[in-house]
Amino acid sequence: MPILSEPQVSPRYDGKTRSFLVDANGRPKWVHPVDHRFALGLCTKRRSWRSQPDVGNDLFKIKYLGLPNTQAEVERYVYSASPCDELIANGDVTVVNIAHDTTTEGALIVHVDYVNMRLDRNRVQRLTVYP
Repeated sequence: MPILSEPQVSPRYDGKTRSFLVDANGRPKWVHPVDHRFALGLCTKRRSWRSQPDVGNDLFKIKYLGLPNTQAEVERYVYSASPCDELIANGDVTVVNIAHDTTTEGALIVHVDYVNMRLDRNRVQRLTVYP
């Protein structure tokens, strides 16, 4: 699959603040559309948008952290997040690593290292999600 020279036209979404990022002058920060779609899939709780109920992930369903199967559950929910599943199946994104951690309060943190195959095949990016 050739790397296409697509303009970076999507606003950068921050999963921690659940808002779009702006620079020091108040202008939106822009990212590649593949990165935007991947972030929205991992930062959005499934069924939280009435207009698009299938968009998002089910990471919030993980109730018991520290069990032997927690890593497998995290991976399953990351790979099944929409539209992340489509981006992975189409070869637009390659997931390099999925890890999870907990905050001092016991909340889940998920780290996904991935490569945007349509932008730079040698650049691994990290997306941190707080479901």
